[in-house]
Amino acid sequence: RPIPTNITIIAKKIDRKVYADTYIGGGNNNHFRMPQIYNKLEAGGQVTEHRFFDIKKNSILHLLGIKNVDVLVAANSYVVPNIDVFWTYLGLLRYENEATIEIRRNGLPVLLRYKFIQY
Repeated sequence: RPIPTNITIIAKKIDRKVYADTYIGGGNNNHFRMPQIYNKLEAGGQVTEHRFFDIKKNSILHLLGIKNVDVLVAANSYVVPNIDVFWTYLGLLRYENEATIEIRRNGLPVLLRYKFIQY
C-alpha cells in the first residue's frame, strides 16, 4: 500500500514495559469504539476504514498518540479489516522493535511511527 507523499510523520519512542503494562492492565481504559466507515478509491472500489471514538486518557490508544475521531487507514501498511484484527495487532506490538499506524486526522494523512525501547 503506497504512503501518500503529503503525509505528516510523527515519531514516538515508547518504553516496551509501559506499553505491555498499559495493554495488559489497562482494563476499562482500553475500551473504545471503532465503527467502520468507507472511503471511495479513485479506481471505483471501496476500502474499509475505521473511526476511533471514546479513547480514554492513559489507554493504549492514548499512549500510541491516537485521538478521538482519527480515522484508521492502515497498520504497518496493511488495511485493517475489523477491530479484532486491530486488537491482535496492538497485542503483537509488545514484541516489535518498530511499527507504524497510518491515520487521517482532520482529513490530513498522518503516519505514527513507533520505536519500542527498553529503558
